[in-house]
Amino acid sequence: MATREMGPGELATLARKRYQRRLYIGLIIFGAVIGSLIGAFDTHPHEGGPSLWHITGLQLSPAIAIIGAIGLLIGLIGLPLYMFRTIDELAARRNLRGLAAGWLAVLGGYPAWFVLSAGGLAPAPTALGLFLLGYGVTLVTFIILKWRD
Repeated sequence: MATREMGPGELATLARKRYQRRLYIGLIIFGAVIGSLIGAFDTHPHEGGPSLWHITGLQLSPAIAIIGAIGLLIGLIGLPLYMFRTIDELAARRNLRGLAAGWLAVLGGYPAWFVLSAGGLAPAPTALGLFLLGYGVTLVTFIILKWRD
């Protein structure tokens, strides 16, 4: 079978895939650095060692807290906004629909959770719980939309 040179569309696709792979590796490293920084400088003693579920007892020095907050804002707001500029219309629509679903989950979930808590049927809402609700619904919605398209 004769080999042929790749056309401009195939070359562009390969370049896009390489860019995405490098970006995702960079994002994983960035997240690991921020998480490690916050975990390494936690001054609150935890019984049985540190754990993700002890995050509400996190205690940091002001300097580390500022660095961590800036890193989280860059990673959770700045980089997604940058990535919106580099993706196609279909992926942008999927992302926006996922973000809308996550926002609506928090917007409706908090009052419902609060009322259930007032009735003794659930624990009181927490910031971590609301974050996980919004993030989880956003992620699940995005995955469903990507699988469906």
